[in-house]
Amino acid sequence: MDLDKVGKFIASSRKNKNLTQEELGRRLGVTGKTVSRWENGNYMPDISLLIPLSEELDISVNELLLGKKLNTKESDESLKYTINYSNKKIKNIKKKALYIFSFLIVLVLTFTGIFIVAYKDEEDEIKICKSKETFSWGSTLDDGRIVNYSINIFYKEKGEVKYLFDEIAYNGLTIEELVKNLEVEEVYRDGGSTLYKYDKHKKKYGDTDFYVMVCNVIDGDNNIYISGERKLVDGICASKKNDLDGVKMVIKEGTLTNTSATIIITDYSNRDNIYGKCYYIEKKENNKWVKLEIEHEVVCNLIGYKVNESHPLEFDINWEYLYGKLDSGTYRIVTSTSESGEAKDHLITAEFTLE
Repeated sequence: MDLDKVGKFIASSRKNKNLTQEELGRRLGVTGKTVSRWENGNYMPDISLLIPLSEELDISVNELLLGKKLNTKESDESLKYTINYSNKKIKNIKKKALYIFSFLIVLVLTFTGIFIVAYKDEEDEIKICKSKETFSWGSTLDDGRIVNYSINIFYKEKGEVKYLFDEIAYNGLTIEELVKNLEVEEVYRDGGSTLYKYDKHKKKYGDTDFYVMVCNVIDGDNNIYISGERKLVDGICASKKNDLDGVKMVIKEGTLTNTSATIIITDYSNRDNIYGKCYYIEKKENNKWVKLEIEHEVVCNLIGYKVNESHPLEFDINWEYLYGKLDSGTYRIVTSTSESGEAKDHLITAEFTLE
């Protein structure tokens, strides 16, 4: 599959609908950053989002997976491609003794408007589809919190198969209701973040243990992270600054003024990091970094850039509209990076002093 081609097709289709990345993300229950990563060819939308995404963009699933508009003659080939794609996704489901294998394949035949749904279900238990543990999608709650998922959970309620992601994103299951059925594992000294664990023996939300981290940190992160592995959520609420070896941001010599500067980011790590041109400025006061208040609201461009040894990222920033002219003092510019599958950004900084 040509992810770059698919990403460009998603971007062009979105623009044809006059949607921003944030608007499309809200309709699908994911973040604008997630849409940006699709469009930059970093990873594909989850299979559960293929139909909703296609409907929002007025394209077919076949066209989405091939990354182009199709004519009638291409329909047979595109159907085969869709089947192969679905089969590959199903092969990623881990087989486990004593569990019954369940799967859902949705084939959309756009040239006839017919939906073919193949679904295999057993009476007693449903296998949780669990691939490599990474955060790959999220949904935004009404209060602005983002729920990040590394796994989706199948469970039965009154005999009806449901998905935890859908229940939280679309059907009104609140985080408060969810955690009532979970056990408190740990309360952190970061402002009150709480880690919960689901016990599979309760048979409420599926047959696999999972963890829910509800953030409540001093610097304002109140997002939620759901994972099958504790190591993915332990400490995830805390901001991580300058923690990536080989990643560095500096101010280009001779470019600093009290209203602007040129930034250079280099990356010698082995990570597949994504960078943007969003930033904010902090000032050092009484040995503490304090985020400056902005004077005007702006919309940040979420376009992702790749940086490596041969291709540093260099861009000019002018903060006069945001912050005005800065007084004398010590400041730092803060931006973020992450790689595909990470829910938490790594912050990188560049300090400077104005006399």
